[in-house]
Amino acid sequence: MEKENLEKILNNNPLIDFEGWIEPDKYGFSRRCAFVIRGVRYIIDWHCNCSQLYCGELQVCSFDFITYDGCYPNRFKNSLNFNISGGMFGRPIAVIPVEEYDN
Repeated sequence: MEKENLEKILNNNPLIDFEGWIEPDKYGFSRRCAFVIRGVRYIIDWHCNCSQLYCGELQVCSFDFITYDGCYPNRFKNSLNFNISGGMFGRPIAVIPVEEYDN
């Protein structure tokens, strides 16, 4: 996943608080970005072909693309889905609920 596409997904949703790229090196480049969803802070260690998701001490298996949609079968209207390529739609690695249905 290209860095610009990752930023676009995380930055274009009012329910996701994209904190930006953190811990830059001496040249200003960073592979880590942070964002908050529903009060929980997550960090992505980004590489164009394989990235990792962190939540506190939890490290989620590697993923290579993200989608934001309501297709994943859970009780939320929309979720941020982390996937690894393979098969028709890839395999889900992690799903972060973002938006609840109105009651």
